[in-house]
Order: sequence, then structure tokens, then C-alpha cells
Amino acid sequence: MTNTTQLLSCPFCGAGSTIIKENGKVWLGSRHSQPTSVSIVHWCPATLGQPSRAIERVGRDYNSAVAAWNLRSPSMPQRIAAQDVEWVTSEYERLARWRARWTTLSAKREPNRLQSRQERIDAKAQSANNAIGALMRTFDQTSRAAGRSTSTSRES
Repeated sequence: MTNTTQLLSCPFCGAGSTIIKENGKVWLGSRHSQPTSVSIVHWCPATLGQPSRAIERVGRDYNSAVAAWNLRSPSMPQRIAAQDVEWVTSEYERLARWRARWTTLSAKREPNRLQSRQERIDAKAQSANNAIGALMRTFDQTSRAAGRSTSTSRES
């Protein structure tokens, strides 16, 4: 097994421990067979309030397992930096619908509703507001960094 590709660090913890396993090797009498697959198994350390977790990516060989492990979804700033204004607009509209739904539920005080349920609804409404704020701050920062205008006008 030749290590031709470098493993990226864990996107969740940035550390932890990682092992590489060859799966499906069978003893043929004088030697082992070729592995049927290769697994990369990573354990994130336990953090306060959360258990430790294991992440596994499998490939037919070492290079495909590493490629599966190294696959990352682009982060929000990368999407915005790529001038994906349509994505920002659709994400904003999705979050706005989510916020409207939870804000409506939060404003509706029902006498028989449990206090804990009301608190969860209020928290979801606040979470929607926070998500919209984070999206807009990120968009503004990347727009300024790219030298674009932060005002977005949409024609109807």
C-alpha cells in the first residue's frame, strides 16, 4: 500500500486519532489476498456534553479511501466568495420562511401549552434570527473583501 495522498485533518475536531484498515483480506495458505476495500476510521475526542464519535470512509483502495475522507463541502464564505448570489438569496428566503413560521408559533400563546414547549419554540425562532444574521454578516464581509457593493436590489 503506497501512501501517495495526504489525509486532511478532521473537519469537526481537527485532531483525534485515525487508523487505516485493509478490509476483506483472506489467508490463502502462503499469503493474504488483496484487500477488498480500505477504511479510514477517525475518532474525535469526547468534548463536554457530547460523546466521542467515530467517522469512517471506505474506498476500493487506499487512494479512493483518502479521496472519500478528503472530500469537503464548500463552506458558506467559499460559496459567497464564488459570487453565488442566487444561493445567498435562496438561503435567505428559506431562513426567512423558517423564521416566520417559528415567530408566528412563538407569538401564539396557548394557555394549555407546556412552558418547556413554548421555550423550545422561542429558541427555534431566535435560532432562525441568528442564522439570518450570520448569513448576512458573512455576505457583507465577503462582499467588502471582494470590493462589491453590499446593497442587493432585486427587480420584481
